[in-house]
Amino acid sequence: MKLIVDLSDAKVSNKADDVITTYCLGSCIGVTPFDPVAKVGGILHFQLPSSRADRRKSEAKPYMFADSGMVNMLKSLASMGADTKKLKNKLAGGASMLDQLDTYNIGKRNYAAIR
Repeated sequence: MKLIVDLSDAKVSNKADDVITTYCLGSCIGVTPFDPVAKVGGILHFQLPSSRADRRKSEAKPYMFADSGMVNMLKSLASMGADTKKLKNKLAGGASMLDQLDTYNIGKRNYAAIR
């Protein structure tokens, strides 16, 4: 089955036939944790580095932020049998978008938050 991860979203799977994908990262970051032993993985597509900027929004959309998104992603992976200490992670995205003066540094801040 093809699972599409939207903006501020995450999907996990332990089914070998599932394909998880996301599109249009830009300054967002896509994180792809995978447990090679349990064969459990997923994608987190987050927009912003810290949920502290807007607690109400982080409760409604935890995957919008690096910190709350990754915590929730790890819980989902663990519930499917992943050992969170054995995860292999890849990152993509973090571009400097619509900010030619590099005023907000969202891409760089996103990358720093997830590292």
